[in-house]
Amino acid sequence: MHGSRLRPRRSSATQDIPAGPSTPTEDVRLGGKLTGSGIPSSPSPATLAQISTVLAHQIGNFLPQNDLLAARLVCKLWKELLPRDRKHVEVSLSPITHDGPSALEAVPAIFPQLESLGLIVCERLQPSVFMAVAAAMAGEIWYASRLRHLTFQTTSPPDSKSSAWPTAMPFWPICLSPLTGLESLSFIGRAPSAEQLSVIAAEQKQLTSLVVALGPAQDTSAPSTDLAARCGVRMSALPAVCELQCLVRLDLQLADRDWTDFGAESHLRGLAGLTQLRELRLRNGAIHTELAHELLRGLPELRHVTLTLAEEAQDAVSYSRKDLALWRRLHSLELRLQGRHLEADVKLLQLGLAPGSLRALHLRSCTVSPYALATLSSLVGLNELSFDAWTIAAPAAGAGQGQQAAALRSALTGLLRGPLGRQLQVLRVDVAGDGRDIYEELPSLAASWGQLRTLHLVGAAAFRLSATGALAGLSGLTSLRELRVAVQGAACVDGACLRAAWLPPHLTSLELAGVHLPCGELQAEGALGAAGACA
Repeated sequence: MHGSRLRPRRSSATQDIPAGPSTPTEDVRLGGKLTGSGIPSSPSPATLAQISTVLAHQIGNFLPQNDLLAARLVCKLWKELLPRDRKHVEVSLSPITHDGPSALEAVPAIFPQLESLGLIVCERLQPSVFMAVAAAMAGEIWYASRLRHLTFQTTSPPDSKSSAWPTAMPFWPICLSPLTGLESLSFIGRAPSAEQLSVIAAEQKQLTSLVVALGPAQDTSAPSTDLAARCGVRMSALPAVCELQCLVRLDLQLADRDWTDFGAESHLRGLAGLTQLRELRLRNGAIHTELAHELLRGLPELRHVTLTLAEEAQDAVSYSRKDLALWRRLHSLELRLQGRHLEADVKLLQLGLAPGSLRALHLRSCTVSPYALATLSSLVGLNELSFDAWTIAAPAAGAGQGQQAAALRSALTGLLRGPLGRQLQVLRVDVAGDGRDIYEELPSLAASWGQLRTLHLVGAAAFRLSATGALAGLSGLTSLRELRVAVQGAACVDGACLRAAWLPPHLTSLELAGVHLPCGELQAEGALGAAGACA
């Protein structure tokens, strides 16, 4: 033993471990044998196959579509194991991929349970190629009999210089006549023409959902003229929409025009004939209060609404007890007030809405008073608020304009600091003139915005933000994911307006306009943070 060397004993995966609650000796296994100590021996091939099957199905259900398709090309076993029972599939059409009609021919074989199809189209693709793809899909018997939900979405902005689609063709070059089994149809980023909607209404009478929208996430600001022309549904197309009597959901981006004249109102009034509607969203089209009441009276099943109420004289707005009952039956409401006297709608906001039904409120060029703003604090359930430049209501007798402005600022800060501010998730502020004083209150206001996830601050004066350091309070917004800051005036080169250290810690989207954020400062603070972590 003199020449021998002691070696440390290796631990074994099968060494005895005392049985206890955490190591049961019961036969809970996937086909392998247990040793006397309760630890499984080397798994059998059958066990490995069973584990592979379980893992493949569990992981495959969470893989993005493109990753799933790539994984199925690895080997025959993965092709057999990875699930094919997806009911929704998105197909991207781009000139880079050189995909034509063949892009859709393989889909039924790969996903036999398909019910919903989304076509994501890059407009650099020639219209003739896309028309061939759409024709191939419509001519396929499998799509005609199995497809229930179809979405067309363009990824190109309206003013894109690389688009191959002519400006004289502001619609989708498609024909959907053979697809008689569709239940829902969506057009994102580009509206169908009035003629196309007429054909759809004649041949797709079974449709229960029709959506024409700007994009997956609609912006609250008014769309540009080009975007409204391409994405908006024109007045001439509304009669065709009114023929779809089976509609349960209708979401329309209306064209940029005056919808309060007699002709436009008569076309919108026809929507009251869609008596099965449960969801109605009319975007970018401001209507009078009386027309809104007519729609609510004619649609007894309506529960989810998005509306814009147009400018009216304060004494022309009235809400009777029966009118308020119509609003109160709604489950969710997104309301936009355009150029209105907010005090005229106080009765609706206070008494006409079920608790928690108002989800989003957008005030555009409204006339406000301290009393009207104070009433908004009772809006339980409101999680999205946006407002822009307002007009201060005429002050009461004996009060000057300066006193009224000060009272208005106090009411607004009290509103955003109170219970309403604590429940908001989205806040967009775009004010100018005297209203910009509200930005100086940001340090104290931000302390109440614990649930805020999206914040837009537009129109602030750069020199005032620099002088007050108002944006320093943003660092405490730990839930914030999206931040947009756009200032007016000369950009602050010295970084006093906004510093990297003031940015919320969990941002995923940052947009700055007129704000100088030095890259050197970001690098220096990153190095300082790393040094602190090492220490």
